Formats: sequence, structure tokens, C-alpha cells
Amino acid sequence: METLASLAHAVTESLELSEVLDRVAHAATELLPDSSARIWVMEGERLVLRAEHGPHGAPQSGFKGALAVGEGLTGRVAATGEILIVEDVADDPGTINREWMRQQGYVSFIGIPLSVRGRLLSVLALLTRHRHDFDDEQVALLTAFGSHAAIAVEHARLYKEAKDTRDFLEAMTENSADAIITTDTHGRFTYFSSGAQDMFGYRAHEIMGHRVADYYRGGIDEAQAVMTQLRAEGKIRNRELGFRAKDGRWVETSASISLMQDPNGQVLGSLGVVRDITDRKKAEAAQREAEELRTITTLATTTAHEINNPLLVVKGRLEMLGPRLPEDSTERKWIEQSLIACARIQEMVARMQRIARVQYLEGESRSLPRLFDLRKASDTEESPGTPPPPASPKSR
Repeated sequence: METLASLAHAVTESLELSEVLDRVAHAATELLPDSSARIWVMEGERLVLRAEHGPHGAPQSGFKGALAVGEGLTGRVAATGEILIVEDVADDPGTINREWMRQQGYVSFIGIPLSVRGRLLSVLALLTRHRHDFDDEQVALLTAFGSHAAIAVEHARLYKEAKDTRDFLEAMTENSADAIITTDTHGRFTYFSSGAQDMFGYRAHEIMGHRVADYYRGGIDEAQAVMTQLRAEGKIRNRELGFRAKDGRWVETSASISLMQDPNGQVLGSLGVVRDITDRKKAEAAQREAEELRTITTLATTTAHEINNPLLVVKGRLEMLGPRLPEDSTERKWIEQSLIACARIQEMVARMQRIARVQYLEGESRSLPRLFDLRKASDTEESPGTPPPPASPKSR
């Protein structure tokens, strides 16, 4: 039992699955001298050979590959979940690789299922070079060892799964262009991804432990509104938030936020995936400005047309009436003043017809949001305060 305890301790010293499997195979050959040990691991629907040792723990390169459950002696152990003892493998119809075993001098076989809570993890298969009937004490010893080994393999397997998951999540978050941010239940930063650092300019160590509310445009009020919605709905999709960058500018973002909970439903904090939508917001603003400009242009053109038609009638009648009055009469002066006013109105109508000229600024790519320039119709227009005098009636 002292030997079993020391071997059990040896196989539980590591959490690396490959090393644990190797130690289990090595320790099994210590328990059963002159044996060869193999560890076959359940991977999906197959048994895959993952570790083997020859007599006295020396590594052995023998049969490698995969077995179906039920195939060969090892597959039979996996199918039944029970220990299998074969005193002479040459006489058992289930033996495969019979010629290879004969060449190696193997005679007897014992297979031990390594299971945890009724779930088969792997099979420990031992071959001996002499006929072995495996008495009750040896079977009990190997069974007890198998129980310890199964627990060690299960811990190593869980550790590997957790490590692989962690590595995958780290790779995903560190290579994401979006900002991935976590906070604790007090709203303090607990994780700030590389994408977040690139987006906002802060290094992780500069912002860790700070309150996220201090970086919202709406401050604590906005942070409380987010948390209220989050607790009510469990998650928030595409909420637009202004976030203060390190250089002082506001980054327009779209955030999807969810609560982080433990298996018991206890809230641990929040997880946010944040996307920079600054360029999109600029494009939307430019689009609105363009639409407003088109509306103004349409209104100005329509209004100018509606004013110009009756104005031409009024001006024409005044020009016809003026020559019929004495040059020094008060009525003649009123008509001339009215013609000056008509000229001013005509100038304003002309400007309204040319009120907007939409252009791309030189040097700007057409793939970028349009920028609009509202300019006067002509740089050569005279000042509205000095309209041209009306034509003299005598010159008509």
C-alpha cells in the first residue's frame, strides 16, 4: 500500500494531461514488473493511444493508432466498463495484432477502465511477457491504482479544457478590433482589451480599477441608466454611448453589454463589446446636411420662380406707365422708385435661383462622406445696395 500511495502521489503531481498520462503508464509498470503499459483515451467515439511504457518504465515504441469501442481486447474493456483479464492473448479470438504480440513475447493481458462518476475516460492496458493469472491482491491493487489514476486524468483533462478555453478567449479578445471591456459589480474596469486600448488610447494599467461612469459623456447618470436597463433586461444591444478618449475627444460608440454571472446566478459584473461608430456618425451627419441643403435649394428655386413671374408683370406695367407721365411729376418719381425696388427684387430672385452650389472639396475622396460648401452664386455680383438704374423711358 505504501508503494501504491507513492505512485498515486506521483501521478497527481502534474496537471498537464500528456504528462499525467505518461506518469500513469510509467507507474503501472512499477506495480506490475516486466509489463508493458498503454493508456488509450476516449476521444469522441474512439480510443486513441496517448501514452505507453515498456518494462521498468522504459519508453516503448509499439502499436500506435486508434480503436473503435469493442475492437480488440482494449476496446472490449471500453465497451463493458469492466476489468478484463486474458491469461493467453494468443488463444483469445478478440486479440488483434497477434503477430506483433508474438514477436514481442507478450502472453497475458489485463485491461483496467479509468472512469469517473460512471464516465469512461481511458483504458489502462497492461501486457506481460509471462503467463500471469493475476491474483485477487494484484487485481485489487491495480483497481485502486486505476481509481487514483482516473481522478488524476480527469483533473488534468478539466485543466486542459479550461486552459484551452482561456487561451482561445484571450486570443479572440486580444485580436478583436472591437473593444472588449469587463467591470465588477461596482462599475470598475477589470479587463481592457488590446482593441479597447487602441480605440481609446489608454493602456490597461492606466484605467484598471477606475469607474466606467467617469468616462461616459453622461457621467454617473448615464452609467446608472445603463445598469438599470441591464438588470431589467439581462443584456443591451447596440446602445450608443459617448466615451472619453485619452486625448480628450469623444469617441462615438455602439455597445452591446451583458451581465456576467456565476453558475448560481450571482452577478459578478458586466461584459461589454464596444464598436467605434465615429465615422458612421459623421457620415450620417453629412447625409442629413446634404438632405437639408437639397430641401433649401428646392425651396429657394421654387420660391424664386413663383416670385419672378408676377414681378415681371408688375415691372412691365410700370415701364409702360412711366413714359405717359410728365418727367417732373411726383407720380413719375414714384414709378422710378418702384422700378428700382423691382430691380432689387429681381437680384434677390436671381440669387435664390443660385443659392446653393454643392461641391466636393478639392482633395477629398469620393468614397468619404460628402462635404458641402454654400457659396454665393458669383464673385462678380454687385452689392445689393447699389442696384442698376432702370432704363430711361426715352431709351426704350
